Amino acid sequence: GRGHPGWKAAASLLAGATLFFSFATGDHRVAARTVIEGSVQMAAVAPFAVGPTRIRNVGHIRHKETDRIAAVATELRRIGQQVDEHEDGLTIHPAAIQPATIHTYDDHRMAMSFALLGLRAPGIRIADPGCVTKTFPRYWEALDRLRNQAPGGQ
Repeated sequence: GRGHPGWKAAASLLAGATLFFSFATGDHRVAARTVIEGSVQMAAVAPFAVGPTRIRNVGHIRHKETDRIAAVATELRRIGQQVDEHEDGLTIHPAAIQPATIHTYDDHRMAMSFALLGLRAPGIRIADPGCVTKTFPRYWEALDRLRNQAPGGQ
């Protein structure tokens, strides 16, 4: 839970729309009941954890714009991560992040989530950036502002 000493929950709000967590230490298990829509974002930033991240209780995201569990697992593997796919979620074992073009499956959450990864990992490209227009037409502008405001912004 939130009081666990292994969690350093650093939450950032991106234009009031997306919550994501970065993990500092320990074994990370996330029951995503309360942050259901954030499960893709959590998975996308899990490569920065120092130990495995287990996201569970999100089996319903297999029935969204795409099978988000399978899509996230595929794209994390594309960037060099070891991923165990479960019926109700994923376990991500962090490894060195490899540059790659991320496929979005015409799913705005895939594009926005993996773009967050690209803030810290060089060489991450989004194959279909236009798919975000259905929910957040100015997402890329907001992300650029966030990038420029960060210490050492590009």
